[in-house]
Amino acid sequence: MTNNDNYEYVDEEAISDELKCSICQAPFKDPRITECEHTFCNICITDWMRNGNGSCPIDRRTISKLGHVSRPLRNL
Repeated sequence: MTNNDNYEYVDEEAISDELKCSICQAPFKDPRITECEHTFCNICITDWMRNGNGSCPIDRRTISKLGHVSRPLRNL
């Protein structure tokens, strides 16, 4: 799955894994954070939850709400 069709990166391999969604493996687009502090693209985590998954894809903790990430992270 790729959610970054509107972006072109000069060297995507140089982007830290910390700035990539663990669901789509692409740099974050409209990132959201779980209560357990894992970050995903909004569309990726929303689709994940819509498909009946109510837990974090990384640590399986229950997700009851998604938050917005800090402005500096959104601006990266």
